[in-house]
Amino acid sequence: AEVADELVVARRRVASLLGLEHGNVSLSDSGTSATVSLFQAMATAGSSPSGGFIVTDPREFGPNHELLRRLAARSGAGIRLLGLTPEGRLDIDQLGQLVSAGRVGLVWLSLAHAHAGSTNAVSELVRALDGRPTETWVVLDACQSFGQLDDDLAALDPDAVIGTSRKWLRGPRGVGFGWVHPRRLDDLEPWPSSTPAPLGVLER
Repeated sequence: AEVADELVVARRRVASLLGLEHGNVSLSDSGTSATVSLFQAMATAGSSPSGGFIVTDPREFGPNHELLRRLAARSGAGIRLLGLTPEGRLDIDQLGQLVSAGRVGLVWLSLAHAHAGSTNAVSELVRALDGRPTETWVVLDACQSFGQLDDDLAALDPDAVIGTSRKWLRGPRGVGFGWVHPRRLDDLEPWPSSTPAPLGVLER
C-alpha cells in the first residue's frame, strides 16, 4: 500500500519502453519467474498449443527450452527448431512459411542471446509474423535486449513479453516483468490463483 503509486508508474514505464502502451504488466522477482508464471497460466487455462507446433530458435536459452519441452509434452504439441542461415541468422523465410501454414500454436523467440552473441531483429521478424492466424501466440523474451536494443515491439503485435531490468538498465536483482496483450487475458488463468486477482495476471 505504501508504494502503490510507484508500482503504477513502474508498470507504465515498462510498457512505454517496450513500445506497448496497452497491456497488462506483471511485476515479479525475475524474468525467469515471469516466464514460469506465463507457462503455468497458459497451461492452467488450457491455452497450450494443442496439436500444433511450438516454434523456437535453436539458440534459445536452456531453461526456456526445458519449459517449452514440458509445455509440448502436456499439450501434445511438437517442437520445431528453426534453421539458421550460413551467416548464423535465423531463417526468417522458414518462420514465415510455418506461421502462414496455420499449424503453429506458439512462437517463442528471444530478441538477443548473450550466450551466443546473436540478435533477432524486430524488423525482420515483422515480415514473418505479419498476418499470422489469431490462434498463434507470439511470446518474446526481452531479458537480454531490454535497455540495450530498440525494443519498439508494437509492429510485432506480441501476445506476451518477458523481461528484466537488472541487465542493461542496470537495475537491481529481484526485478522482472511480464507484459500480456489484453486480447489474451481471458486465455490465461492467473498463476497462482488469488482472490482478489492481482493487478498483474502473472503476479504471485
